[in-house]
Amino acid sequence: MELAGMILQGSHEPSLVLLSIVIAVAAAYAALDLAGRATAARGRVRVAWIIGGAVAMGIGINAMHFVGMLGYHLPFAVLYDVPTVLASLLAAILASCVALFVVSRPEMRPGDALIGSLFMGAGIVTMHYTGMAAMRLAADAQYDPLLVALSVVVAISVSLVGLWLVFYLRDPSARTWWRRVGGAVVVGLAIPSMHYVAMAAVQYTPVAELPDVSHAIQISSLGAVLIGVATLVVLSLAVLTSVVDRRLEAKATALVESEERFRAVAETASDAIVSADKRGHITYFNPGAERIFGYAARDVIGRPLTLLMPERFHDAHRQGLARFLTTGEARVVGRTVELVGRRKEGVEFPLELSLASWKVGGDTFFTGIIRDLTEHKQAEAKFRGLLEAAPDAIVIVNREGPGRTRGATRGSARAAPIPRATSRPSQGLLCRSQSPCHGVRPGALRLTQGRHRILDRDQFEPHRNRRRPPGVGRHPRYHRSQAGGGVTASE
Repeated sequence: MELAGMILQGSHEPSLVLLSIVIAVAAAYAALDLAGRATAARGRVRVAWIIGGAVAMGIGINAMHFVGMLGYHLPFAVLYDVPTVLASLLAAILASCVALFVVSRPEMRPGDALIGSLFMGAGIVTMHYTGMAAMRLAADAQYDPLLVALSVVVAISVSLVGLWLVFYLRDPSARTWWRRVGGAVVVGLAIPSMHYVAMAAVQYTPVAELPDVSHAIQISSLGAVLIGVATLVVLSLAVLTSVVDRRLEAKATALVESEERFRAVAETASDAIVSADKRGHITYFNPGAERIFGYAARDVIGRPLTLLMPERFHDAHRQGLARFLTTGEARVVGRTVELVGRRKEGVEFPLELSLASWKVGGDTFFTGIIRDLTEHKQAEAKFRGLLEAAPDAIVIVNREGPGRTRGATRGSARAAPIPRATSRPSQGLLCRSQSPCHGVRPGALRLTQGRHRILDRDQFEPHRNRRRPPGVGRHPRYHRSQAGGGVTASE
């Protein structure tokens, strides 16, 4: 059959047309996700996301175009020039790069969107017609100028709509999933429209000679399907990478926020907070620790914890650290103990230590909260001195029940040890006689603290040799003791 001079009409294979649309939708969804990652990133990481995303998107857009072309059947063989196909792929990648750069900015003004759509539309048009030029067949292509112009308008319009949708749907936390999917479908349906308008603009007239096919290959329908599947895999990997990176970033952000909260508390704490690694080297030293020990943080970071303790405790510290790391046996970790510390000037002081261990990435770390007990011990010693020097008899009753007598006249108070407190009045301080002591009726007054009835008024006998008129008793005075949590009774 003689075909010379005839105008040939091609036909589209429905299955490959559908595959090209699916690829376009997948590329649009990938654009939404990658735009979100590029927006969240900064500096070189943002550039890497834009470039990597542009490559994935460019492959998707070009594959949509190429699968659509492979689905266009003519009555003779069609080959494709590989260098020209790669040039059309490069145009698609550049167009995607422009798109991601525009939509990943903090703001997108109408002028920015218009300029971006012009560049992106130009890239898509270049990609399509370069891909058409890659066809090697025994026919000349003739284009309808009106439909070509329409395809350019469609490309720019689709780019403008796509940029707006991607910009406003790029943040997954700000939109529901169905809006993102809906936006991807809209953009995915719009992208192939330009391709099929441009395909309608071309007509072929057979010629006698076949053009140069030295770098051309022929691709079957099965090859087109394989190209489509491979493209979907690439786009899926791009989206998966974005999802994983987003989750890792969320964890990193949560960790940074947690660390900032810890530092906010630690920096304002009056107690010392010191952290160390598994080697016993200091990794954190808060202002409270600087104030208590006298060292600046920059002078102790990286130095051993033994710097903060008297030398006689160094060996015990090293042995305890090795034992905990080897066997997990904790004698100090997880407890609150009283120890002795050493200040920068070498002065020793009493301290209270609450020590905890924690792990990060398989490494063990320790954090201790240290309270300076110097003032507490001084106040306690002063209180005991006052008790010993008191001229009156003083009896101390703690919450556990046992009583002890203090004061210069403690021998004149006839008392027996007080048993542990019960729900009944304590019978610990008793008169030797069962009769009223100096006229005070037994059980006349009870002192109650919390659940425990601690002292009866008649359970304290005043000085044995002091005489009082009948019916007149000298009442004991009761005071809450800050040391030991008990009650002090004095005559």
